[in-house]
Amino acid sequence: MPSSIESLKKRHKDLFENHRCNVSDNAYEDAEKIKKAIDQLSKIENRKMSIFDLNKMQFIFRDNQKSDKFDHPVFVGIDEDSFEAFYDNIHPDDLYFALETGLMSYDYAYSVPPSERTGCIMKYEFRVKSKTGKYVWVNFRIVIYELDSNGDLWLLLFLSDIIPNQDQNRKPKRILINVNTGKTFNYFDDTDIVEKPVLSKREIDVIKLLSEGYCSKEIADRLFISINTVNKHRHSILEKTNSENTAQAVLYATRLGLI
Repeated sequence: MPSSIESLKKRHKDLFENHRCNVSDNAYEDAEKIKKAIDQLSKIENRKMSIFDLNKMQFIFRDNQKSDKFDHPVFVGIDEDSFEAFYDNIHPDDLYFALETGLMSYDYAYSVPPSERTGCIMKYEFRVKSKTGKYVWVNFRIVIYELDSNGDLWLLLFLSDIIPNQDQNRKPKRILINVNTGKTFNYFDDTDIVEKPVLSKREIDVIKLLSEGYCSKEIADRLFISINTVNKHRHSILEKTNSENTAQAVLYATRLGLI
């Protein structure tokens, strides 16, 4: 490995100690509205969500619902105020991966202009200790949600849920999504990065019409394609957005600015 876990932890600590935000009182009034919106969204999606404030260096919102989906207890750490408590509960074999991925997210955000930073998402899977002491596979996402007045990172949205397939032989994986450019970056190792679109132009056309309440036949008529093609696009959209139904896919696409 290019660096040790301790060196990654030190870089995390240095990053948080040196990060500065320029946030006004009015911005915090807006943040209260954001917290309410995220609270409602977490209930709709049945997904654990939290907001981390890089200005106060603490979580300013954590939903209180128990993540008992798939009969697994809620995992610990994310209910604490700091990242340190969370990292303490990551499986030892996955800790390096999780630390490195968090730093990759930060580095990527500052490799693009401020106009592209909000909406960048890092999705990754690793094991976290549950309240029973058992390690469970978690699908974890970091979304750059708000910038400060200087264009620096301010609010980070964390989304997490338990993965149905708890095969302990699976390996951690990650993918970074830039919804502003419509590209994803698959980080297989330090050198192998592959770009591909989040949703195709036609899939965005379809989900936009779905969000407006049109059925498959109506969409087919409007786009001059067959119903079968529309349904294929719908299936692809669900897979690419990791959604269980159309409503979730629309929420995903709306939040990411795809529609």
